[in-house]
Amino acid sequence: SFNRGNYDLAVSQYQKAAKLHPENPLGYYGLGYCYLIQGLIEEAIEALQQAIHLKPNHMEAQALLDRALAIKSTQQ
Repeated sequence: SFNRGNYDLAVSQYQKAAKLHPENPLGYYGLGYCYLIQGLIEEAIEALQQAIHLKPNHMEAQALLDRALAIKSTQQ
């Protein structure tokens, strides 16, 4: 879903993954990425913060969070 650009389906799948395995940061990272692509900045920030909370050294999640926060700062 994700690789074919079907972000709505990918979001649904990542939400299921996060619910089934709340200790795994990958579901939250995937959600954050999809939300960011869709322009859902607040949702992206929340998901990426959760991924980083679960895995503080998650560099990809931190990079996406930095991007989302930069976008948010330009929208205010």
